[in-house]
Amino acid sequence: MLTIRVLGEFKVRLDDAPISITRRHAQQLLACLLLERGKSLSRESLAEMLWSNLERREQRAQLRGVLLRLDRSLGSRDYIVRTADRLAFNPVAPHTLDVAELLDVATADPGSLSTETLLRIASDYRPLLPEFDDEWIVQHRSRLEDLYETKVLPSLLNGLAKERRWEQVLTWGKRTLDCAANQGVEPLYVTLMLAYYALGNLRGVSDTYERLQASLDEMGLEPSKATRDLYGRMVRGEEPRPAPENKPDRKAVLTLPPELAHPPTPFIGRVQLLKDVGEAMADPNTQLITLLGIGGIGKTRLATQSALQQSGRFADGVCLVPLETVRTPDAFFAALSEALKFAPYGQENLKTQVLNFLREKSLLLILDNFESLFEAATAGQDIDGPALVEELCVKAPQVKVLVTSRQSLDLRRETVVDVDGLDVPTQADAPEAAKVESVVLFELIARRVNQRFDLSRDLAEVVRICQLVSGTPLAVEIAAALVRGLTCAQIAERIQGNLDALIAAWRDVPPRQRSLRAVLEYAWSLLAPNEQLVFRQLSVFMDGFTHEAAAYVTGATYTTLRGLLDCALIRQESSGRFQIHSFVRQFGAEKLALSGEESATRARMAAFFLAHARANAEPERYKQLEPEWVNLLAGMASAHAQQQRQDVLAYADALSEAWYTYARYGDIRQSMPWATAAGEALQDEKAQARLLSHWGRACVRQGDYAEAAAHFERGLALAWKLIDSPSIARILYEKAQLLIERAELKEADELLDQCLEIYEELNDSIGLVESLRQKARVQYNAENDKEAELFATRARKLCTNDTSGKVLLPLLRLQADIASRLKNYGKAKDIQQEAFSLLAEFPNYREEAALHYSISMTAWHTKNMVAAQNSAQKSIKFFRDIGDRKSAAYVLILLGYIDLDLENALDASQHLTMAIDWLCELGDQSALIRPLFRLAEAYRCLDDLHRARWALKEVAKLAVSFGHPLTSLILSQLKDLES
Repeated sequence: MLTIRVLGEFKVRLDDAPISITRRHAQQLLACLLLERGKSLSRESLAEMLWSNLERREQRAQLRGVLLRLDRSLGSRDYIVRTADRLAFNPVAPHTLDVAELLDVATADPGSLSTETLLRIASDYRPLLPEFDDEWIVQHRSRLEDLYETKVLPSLLNGLAKERRWEQVLTWGKRTLDCAANQGVEPLYVTLMLAYYALGNLRGVSDTYERLQASLDEMGLEPSKATRDLYGRMVRGEEPRPAPENKPDRKAVLTLPPELAHPPTPFIGRVQLLKDVGEAMADPNTQLITLLGIGGIGKTRLATQSALQQSGRFADGVCLVPLETVRTPDAFFAALSEALKFAPYGQENLKTQVLNFLREKSLLLILDNFESLFEAATAGQDIDGPALVEELCVKAPQVKVLVTSRQSLDLRRETVVDVDGLDVPTQADAPEAAKVESVVLFELIARRVNQRFDLSRDLAEVVRICQLVSGTPLAVEIAAALVRGLTCAQIAERIQGNLDALIAAWRDVPPRQRSLRAVLEYAWSLLAPNEQLVFRQLSVFMDGFTHEAAAYVTGATYTTLRGLLDCALIRQESSGRFQIHSFVRQFGAEKLALSGEESATRARMAAFFLAHARANAEPERYKQLEPEWVNLLAGMASAHAQQQRQDVLAYADALSEAWYTYARYGDIRQSMPWATAAGEALQDEKAQARLLSHWGRACVRQGDYAEAAAHFERGLALAWKLIDSPSIARILYEKAQLLIERAELKEADELLDQCLEIYEELNDSIGLVESLRQKARVQYNAENDKEAELFATRARKLCTNDTSGKVLLPLLRLQADIASRLKNYGKAKDIQQEAFSLLAEFPNYREEAALHYSISMTAWHTKNMVAAQNSAQKSIKFFRDIGDRKSAAYVLILLGYIDLDLENALDASQHLTMAIDWLCELGDQSALIRPLFRLAEAYRCLDDLHRARWALKEVAKLAVSFGHPLTSLILSQLKDLES
């Protein structure tokens, strides 16, 4: 069975196993065929839609390649029906598609759909493939959004009202009226008014009526007489109260404990988990569900919230059974009896009586803190908790059992739902960071204890705190409560260095949940000795691990890892990779430090990742390094700490080019001090010169020019001492790049001439290509575009079929930029497409960023502003991620130019000001001229003549000093403005 999701994300599973379809065009083709199920589409139209910028022959070739990759990913050709010139998705192939029911709504009679079907469609709805912005997907997305807003939601609201499900009418009515398409649709407001009236909420009735009035007033209308009369009768209490929901009679009144039915904090987030648990409860084949997670992760809250949402499914209600004090089978059934409010009778044993009582019940039974039964068994008590639950399920088949536990029950009928932390922002400046679940919870608690708490001021530190505790609700709440006496920065520092910083003073929290350490010590006590050994040694992995790595470093078998999974101390991703919460790893590291095993464990970890680095040191295997970047750096750090100098050099040689290809400049700059120190200790001057070149190159990319120059001078001195021509040429080449960035173009050109002489003597074609490319850059930056084109053409002629993508990609990009500036836009686009095709074969993070910038420039020149903005936004995200501030500044300048052309002077001034600030920090004076000139233009558009005059004065000084072509125009405009 193929299961496909296109709402909210693109995800494909085959028989519950994830399928990796990572290529954008493969995802788009499959999505297109699915959205047009039952139709065959011409190959020509599909190819044109997906590759509109290619020639017809290339389009067909790309389509054939994507079809081949899809067949491989899906494991069969049966899913796509094909003829010589048409394609279609096979509708009879076994599959499910999350958008199918929504698509069916388009042709269905709304009255023919059940309320439950509409409720399911509405609950599952997410925007179609939100990560894609292609025009055809945007059109499909808009069509589905319109279906959802104008057909599904109104039909659902009508169905819920007919069934008198007034609480749900309120929930869905608010969502319905929030849709722009439903503004002023009077019957929807009336339905919501009726729901409020049925529930006795006259304020809600009035607010809804006033909202209707406001919405209609914008259209020059007013509510109908019937609605006005109805509202009047409601306000006066003359309207008959609508009947309540027709709920099934309950045979027993079973409720949650008051402290759980009315918790001290609201339930936040967990949308997907609630959905997963709800689906499991609705499945007639599922009887036992276990919410598995470490202490403090929120299992009990999730269980009770799920119970509150799903209680209507159970005629006999919901019952929560706390198990903290249960140690024997008799105590287990006594706890059941007490929670069920069941009064024993006669002399028959309690177990038999309770099971007989439950036999015919339609009931949700929550067994909370089930790990207490495991703890009792470990302590020697004669209790087998899983066996008791299995017997209960067999003898009471109508009862659904929801277990919260730190260990799984390992029963065949068990469905395990892993409970992880609340969502955490990736970074403080991420969109909507303040609305992410863990941050919302932090703010709620912090405001309770300190009314002066300001999230906007402390957002960065709050995000850091939530990241440090991996969104664990208990830890977030404890940390937030500390803002009464500490700043958020102080709280983050304490958490990072000491688990004991998080101790709760609350009296309504069990002792074992009053600190993170107490939670983890309890979980530790449940582990067998071999599991404890493996767990503490796993703490040396800084960013997850594979089974292979765990086996080599800790001796872990899959059985041992399964035991840690069952205790929720580690978790496994769909890829098979294992992860540990950061604070759990910190706890394990403390245990490892006390064990005397740390040095040997770290040595094994360093050896494993060195072997991994060496095995994947060729460009075609760099992809294998990606999941292990953090661990690779940690392995190198361990080798450095243990003075394994040869290993440190081996790490640097294996990883330097891969780090550079993936723009991991921070890793290079962190590791090069270790590597150069190792080279110095081993008296390997050649290695030192090579490493200093790498180090300086990374500094250039991050705009730290003074530090880069110092590394190049040290490296060059060593290379000259050794008379090592290749190293001399390489460092001269890197130094020339530095001079280009600093706009010292004449000096850069002279160094490149020296490089060319050396590379000609060495017969090094790659060195010649790169040096000629840099000479083309010098001319391009000096705005001598024809000269730049000549040097770039010479470089391209030297390229052979086996020239690596690392060398060819930046040359192609430069040629595209030159062509664009010479207004040969067709040629520029062709070269950019060639570069993108090469990127698929030779991934390079920085070059991809630069290519998006190049495409944005061409789009801007050709007045395609939407494409220009989209490509610029992609580019700046890449550059910010890799810390390349200068390149990011150039993208901001381009965004400012685009804003000006779109007559958005305010945004233009903001983009240009930020770019100018960064360029000033980097000391790139010549690059300031054009953006300052355009900033003056933006200020004039905003009628801010004072700032416009300032910008023109500043740019005039620079233009005169550099002899810039714009000098006379700048001086003329300044004169006009001052007069």
